[in-house]
Amino acid sequence: MITTYNIIRAICLFLFISISAVGLCNATDNVIIDNAIETYTIIASKDGQNIEKVKAKIETTYTAQRTDEKVIAGLSYNNFSSVDKASAPGAKPSYIPNYEEGIFYDDTKICLLYFNIKKGENATAKFEKTYKKAEYFTSISFGEGYFIRNKIVKIIVPKSIAERIKIAEKSFNSNITSSQSTGDKGETIYTYIITNQKANKPEDNAPELSTIVPRIYIYGQFANVQELYDYLRQYTLTPDPDIETVNTLAKQLTSNSNNKRESIELITYWVQQNIRYIAVEHGEYGQRPDIASEVLRKRYGDCKGMSSLLKAMLTAIGIDTRLTWIGTTSITQRWEEVPNLSSGDHMICSVIDEDSILFLDGTTAHLPIGYYTQSIQGQQALIENGDTYILKDVPIQSPYNNCDFTQATFHIEENNLIGEISKKLSGAIKMGFSTILKDFDASKRQDFINAYLRYPRKNVSISNVIIKGDSISSPFTTISATISEQDACQHLSDAIYIDLMPLRNGLIESYNLKDRQNDIQISNRQRYVSDITIVIPDGFTASYIPEDFTLNNEWFSLSIKYHATPNSITCNSNLIINKTIIPIEKASLWNNIARQVKQANGEQITLILKQPEY
Repeated sequence: MITTYNIIRAICLFLFISISAVGLCNATDNVIIDNAIETYTIIASKDGQNIEKVKAKIETTYTAQRTDEKVIAGLSYNNFSSVDKASAPGAKPSYIPNYEEGIFYDDTKICLLYFNIKKGENATAKFEKTYKKAEYFTSISFGEGYFIRNKIVKIIVPKSIAERIKIAEKSFNSNITSSQSTGDKGETIYTYIITNQKANKPEDNAPELSTIVPRIYIYGQFANVQELYDYLRQYTLTPDPDIETVNTLAKQLTSNSNNKRESIELITYWVQQNIRYIAVEHGEYGQRPDIASEVLRKRYGDCKGMSSLLKAMLTAIGIDTRLTWIGTTSITQRWEEVPNLSSGDHMICSVIDEDSILFLDGTTAHLPIGYYTQSIQGQQALIENGDTYILKDVPIQSPYNNCDFTQATFHIEENNLIGEISKKLSGAIKMGFSTILKDFDASKRQDFINAYLRYPRKNVSISNVIIKGDSISSPFTTISATISEQDACQHLSDAIYIDLMPLRNGLIESYNLKDRQNDIQISNRQRYVSDITIVIPDGFTASYIPEDFTLNNEWFSLSIKYHATPNSITCNSNLIINKTIIPIEKASLWNNIARQVKQANGEQITLILKQPEY
């Protein structure tokens, strides 16, 4: 039933997301944060050796510069924290659940204040919050949904634990100054002053805000990585009362296996195919893996539950498998740099085989064993090892692992290129295609396939599509079809002009830089190869073939080469993307490069009638 409360809740959440996430750009906008003071007071335990809790006071003064405007201020909390006070002129606090795409259940809630500010006036929103468990007080973001004229952030650490608590600064800019002082009772006071800070502004093709917004990480809740590991590991030690059910299934699945590698593949692919991934972020269940038999019974689990099942099944057949905590690329710090809970957001498994480690991710269906998603490549893994731990970086793999290889042969019929096309997909490209294809409703899958095969053209007909190797265990997916690229040729007088477009899915795009403030993130580190042949019609010969084109820069290497015979013209293109972040200060350079690539990709081939022989 749709109730008035649900409607109000949805509207409030929409407004909160619109303001706090999208934000405003500069001081000329109507509403800005004129002044803000945030104070975080760490309270020591009675023995003075640990953190009992953290008290936060947040006061934010908003100013409406030109017109009256409604403003929303908000503060999040969860099972391990509370909002104790919330006030603003004429506002009554609303408490609503958090909704985040891709999260099945999250205990995070939001306290909202919705109030009006008149032109030329200001209003202050005040919050008080308690972090009831110190381990969840991990970071403070300096970003806001509004332009910040002035903001002060203070962290007060009692003398007894001042040597223990540390702060790591990330993504700082020249708008932030910091200082450290000692209070009257010997407490250490960290002070940060933020001035003229642009609003958070999510943009298309940008890195995640968590990697670019200025922030600090607070650590020392755990003395070192060992203490953090002990804390995390305690959640993995719950006995499984029905483990025999898991063991029996593992042995059945591998009963005809010929070797260890095949057994690993059989079990991993079974988990990926039969256990539905559902993200759960709820209290201690944000850290506690569900037991393996429960994941098997329910047929769903989050990354921790899927890893728990994967480990149990592989252990049942004698394969040394360890649970592994890791931070994806949305996290910029490493376990040994910042040993707190914020340094990890994912769980996988590690198979230990003598001196080698094979990482397994139960959530990445359609990715062959031994291939790693870019989200964990180069990241530091915290691997269980009994009472101690292992730190190991996930290898950074070659872009050659992720390949789109296109082959096509075309004949010219009137203004159309008619022929056969095939694509061979591997690695992350295979995973992306297969995952999206599976997620689409059956009635829409053909539209997706057609769009994939015709890109970047629009006026294209596709038929006789055949897909092979789309199973989870297949190392490659191949797609073949009959294709008609309409109006790809022009007949003028005695000449045919062919718009081949050798770069297909790997086209290099330019970006609108007006008002842009964030770096640009392009696709994964991957490779696009194409071999396209055009059969020359009887009576014609090649008059103009574009010159070979090569380009090498810090982001990618590209070559487009042509080869002609009396009967055909073949074009080979090879694009290798090595780096995926374009700093905003180099974005104009990127756009210049993109224009060069577009021009090279748009070069036409010219055929003319053969002159009669006398």
